[in-house]
Amino acid sequence: MRYRLLAVALLAGACGTVTEKPADAGVSDGAAPDGAPGAVTWRNQPGDVPAVTFGGTSSATGTIYCKYTITLKQLDLQLSILPSGQVTSGHVQDLNVEAVVPSMPPTTPFVCSATNPGAIPANIAMYQLATTTAGTGGLTLTFQTGSSNMPPAALVINLTKVSSLYSAKLTFHRNDGLDPVFEWTVATTVPLAPQ
Repeated sequence: MRYRLLAVALLAGACGTVTEKPADAGVSDGAAPDGAPGAVTWRNQPGDVPAVTFGGTSSATGTIYCKYTITLKQLDLQLSILPSGQVTSGHVQDLNVEAVVPSMPPTTPFVCSATNPGAIPANIAMYQLATTTAGTGGLTLTFQTGSSNMPPAALVINLTKVSSLYSAKLTFHRNDGLDPVFEWTVATTVPLAPQ
């Protein structure tokens, strides 16, 4: 009998200590599980990068190709950065816009043919963070190129912190195995602000 009363008392006491899990317990408030501050999203003010010219006469073969410009429009960079400076994720997106450069005189465009094609239609290019490497001046971030990007280009970002703000130098480089005359490099530096 004594053991029954003890068991009932223990069960009754245990019932009073059970707490219900809040309905929104799965929603993160940005804090890490140990209570440390979580990652903050840093973003540039989306904008256009000035055009870069490429194409023309190939130094490798002497073939004459159209001259083109590539303009990266609506460049949008987002990085999630912990207070320690560690980058946990990153995404870059832009609108690739190619155009044929008119030949001289300006009113007569160079005629492109099947062997000398016109510009690639405008398309959205996307990049996802692949690796982060610490250096003396900050971090070097490499990005994986989206499989549908046209033309394909590699992206490397040099991320530096000045005072309490970040600056990102983005370098896009096209080298998809075509004639070297079609390679181009677009570089721009953008300030980032916390969102």
